[in-house]
Amino acid sequence: MMADECKRLLQVIFDVSCLLLHYAAVPYSGSMESIVEPRTESGKTELFPGFDLWNEVTHRLVDYHGYDLEAVVRLVNERYEISTLTVRQRPGGDAITGIGLRGIKPAAIVRNTMIANAGLVLWPRFAFGLLTPAEAAAAKAAGPTMESLQAVARIYRSADAVQEPPTKAVQNIFELPARTAGAWIAKAKAEGLIPRESAATDDAHEPSRERAYSGFDDGPALSDPGHDRTGRDDA
Repeated sequence: MMADECKRLLQVIFDVSCLLLHYAAVPYSGSMESIVEPRTESGKTELFPGFDLWNEVTHRLVDYHGYDLEAVVRLVNERYEISTLTVRQRPGGDAITGIGLRGIKPAAIVRNTMIANAGLVLWPRFAFGLLTPAEAAAAKAAGPTMESLQAVARIYRSADAVQEPPTKAVQNIFELPARTAGAWIAKAKAEGLIPRESAATDDAHEPSRERAYSGFDDGPALSDPGHDRTGRDDA
């Protein structure tokens, strides 16, 4: 009993330490505003149990890299895609230029659409808030149990929904070798936790290399080595 209590206490200390380290490393300037409004008439899709996403969302960004943006984001085959993106000059702001447009990150817009849409936590960002680092470590230690495979499916399907490489996301979040990650994903598919007909491949996705900006999650993708165990961005 004593050993179990000590283990639980250490996990709590670890998770709290991760949160404190993250907030110390990523200050929030509060200069940008992100507003996500679902188009309720579009309905919802259940990605996995307890995780519903609106099929169409309007995402407004005020003062995002000096511009005002409005994106219409649609869920197509369980993946979010930007169907329209409007960029406006801010009152008294800089004109829209090619250099300025390079700061706009569609991958970050899509990722934040899902985070806000599903009511997930933005900070700390580890695994979209679906798992803590301690829970991911516990799943790895337990092996491919049903509980671990359910966690794998949540990471795989949420990464795929925002067009991040899903296999690499599983490999990175659970710190698994590529072959082991592939085997666990195959088991999850066999259990019906991931659709067998899923055409998701890591080659079909471009991992994001963005960094934090004004509290908006421009950070590393789930598949990016920069998505470290504390949820912090690389400097």
